[in-house]
Amino acid sequence: MSNPREEAAKGKRWQDVLANKIEPVDGEVVSLCEALNSLEGIETISSCCGHGYAPFRVYFVAKSLDDLRPILAAIDESEIWTLRVSMATGNMKIYFALDGQKGSYDAANVLAKALKEDGK
Repeated sequence: MSNPREEAAKGKRWQDVLANKIEPVDGEVVSLCEALNSLEGIETISSCCGHGYAPFRVYFVAKSLDDLRPILAAIDESEIWTLRVSMATGNMKIYFALDGQKGSYDAANVLAKALKEDGK
């Protein structure tokens, strides 16, 4: 089975990865991924929330640092969300991880709504 991150790295858009159902997507994280992908310059590459057994985690790439502004504004001073930056082993591409606390479904929906409103 293919890995969504590998597929995204090959240039497939996240919608294609979801449509092909390469891996089941946690329904609880879909609205947050859609909101992030609606932002200019942001594209998610992987996500998980463990169906309540793990923290939220959405991996994404940004075309520029300025594209991070809506996300940073939405999570500013949050005790639930953190944004990490890392580099992929092998291809050395920079990616970001938006992490939320385990079971923070309501907070994910609030964040998704805020991001969608900002992306208009």
